[in-house]
Amino acid sequence: MAWGFPDKSAARQWVWDRLVAEGMARFPFPPHGRIPNFAGAGLEAARLLEIEPWKSSKAIKVNPDLPQRPLRAEALRRGILRLGQLPGNVAWRT
Repeated sequence: MAWGFPDKSAARQWVWDRLVAEGMARFPFPPHGRIPNFAGAGLEAARLLEIEPWKSSKAIKVNPDLPQRPLRAEALRRGILRLGQLPGNVAWRT
C-alpha cells in the first residue's frame, strides 16, 4: 500500500488520529469509523474539482455525509450532476 501502510484500515486509523491530534476534526465526533469532517473541507472541495478526472466530469458520485456537503454544493454551482443516496438510506418512492 502507498506511504508504507500495511493496509487501508491502518491508513484510515492514521488519518483519523492525526485529525484529532492536530485539532482539525469537526463535528460529528469522533471522526473514527466514518468519512471524517475536517477544517477546510470547503477549500478542498474546490481544489478537488480543479484536478482531473473531476475537473472535466459531467457527473460525480457523492455521499450524504456532512464532510461532503461543500463538494455537493460546489458541484451544483458548477452544473455537475451529483449522484448519491439520500441520507439515512431512505428509499425513493414513486
